[in-house]
Amino acid sequence: MRHSLHTLGSPSEIVRRSEPERVEIGDLYGQFEKCTMDAAEFLGALEGVVRFLKQLRS
Repeated sequence: MRHSLHTLGSPSEIVRRSEPERVEIGDLYGQFEKCTMDAAEFLGALEGVVRFLKQLRS
């Protein structure tokens, strides 16, 4: 299984695939509790952010 890291507004937040269909969102320094969500839902949220940012540039 391949794990990837993505920064979400802070260098201390990490996202990793915990299961084939789930991602775990956590913090390197314990500032918030880890949570899990559906990987497709997470990807959809990221795509929504990208669309929003592209609209701001237009």
